[in-house]
Amino acid sequence: MTLHAALPAPARAFNLITRPSRRWMVPLDRSSTLHWAEEKTGLTEAGDAKFFRFLDTSIEAVNENRDLSVIGRLAARRVFRQHITTRLRAQALLREHPEIRDVRIERPIFIVGLYRTGTTFLHNLMALDENHRSPRAWELIQPLPVHSAPDKDYAERHRAGERFFGLHQRVMPDMKNVHYVGPDDPEECFFLLENECASTLLVNTFYCLNYGRWLFHQDLSHAYESLRTYYQVMAWNKAPEQWVMKCPFHAWNLDALLHAFPDARFVFTHRPIKKALPSVCSLSAKIISKFTHSFDVNAIGRFWLSSFEDGIIRSQRARSRMPESRIFDLRLGDLSQAPEPTLRKLYDHFDLRWSPGLSNAISTLPKKRGGQTSGTRHDYTPEDFGLRTHEIDERFAAYEERFGIR
Repeated sequence: MTLHAALPAPARAFNLITRPSRRWMVPLDRSSTLHWAEEKTGLTEAGDAKFFRFLDTSIEAVNENRDLSVIGRLAARRVFRQHITTRLRAQALLREHPEIRDVRIERPIFIVGLYRTGTTFLHNLMALDENHRSPRAWELIQPLPVHSAPDKDYAERHRAGERFFGLHQRVMPDMKNVHYVGPDDPEECFFLLENECASTLLVNTFYCLNYGRWLFHQDLSHAYESLRTYYQVMAWNKAPEQWVMKCPFHAWNLDALLHAFPDARFVFTHRPIKKALPSVCSLSAKIISKFTHSFDVNAIGRFWLSSFEDGIIRSQRARSRMPESRIFDLRLGDLSQAPEPTLRKLYDHFDLRWSPGLSNAISTLPKKRGGQTSGTRHDYTPEDFGLRTHEIDERFAAYEERFGIR
């Protein structure tokens, strides 16, 4: 497979020159990372033993990748520093304002489904509704208040989000054709789960496939309790709202999510696996290619093939314990071909009020986003990742027949 995902020329040159010395140039360990965050914030008490177990496992996984470039190691160090800093500040805020833990997030709607099955498209559509509260990318990057004055708080946190996503787009300019993220777009819960070192970031960025296999089989109740707390901070001192969130990673962790949000409702998105599976492989490979000198596309294919199978088993087992009134199944094909009628069925199922002007907003969304709401098409096939279409059809036949996506 040819990946059209090369770094800009100056970055490629830098990686080549620094390749022999990348490990000593950018050390990664718990002690130095924690020290940096504590010096920056003036705070201590980042977490408990469970958090440090996940942090240590994450750092070890990154260090095991001997093909990670200097840019990759710099990016990983920045990630760990950012999330420990956020966690230190979150713990301090909760000590000062314990009432935050009592804020209600009532009957939230979570959009879940396997990766690349239309969760982003649906989330963007539902976020157009003035009655809905969907977290924006900038506030997921900066979820904690920095000023008591709302205008100043918004301005500083929004600027931080702009800087983050501006750097993201400079390093990976071609990602706008795969999964565009702007600071004001509704985005995924995984940005908050990263603060617990519990997301697929390491898989899709730093080629830590063994870490991914380990993560998908962990009890993440503590991470989802923290996820709830971050949303409680965002809802703090505000009128009750109808929250609509999304993250494909939730499909593997519905029990933990339900423990944190016991009255949650769910939209499960569906797409033929022979389309979704190579798409997530392509997404992973394109990002990984920015931060490593080499990797195995077939290993990425095998990882996501087994992960998809596991995700379907786990999500169906969890949803079997939920009442049907809290579940809505949505096929990407239906949403793409008839977005408003499909969305109206979802609204009817959950007894949501259709907002004035929503129909017009839906009709103009693809134009405003350049068609990127559902992911601009990019070139990939199952065979590019060592997979075979007929085998995918056979392995996922029962799932696809159940939800009418054959």
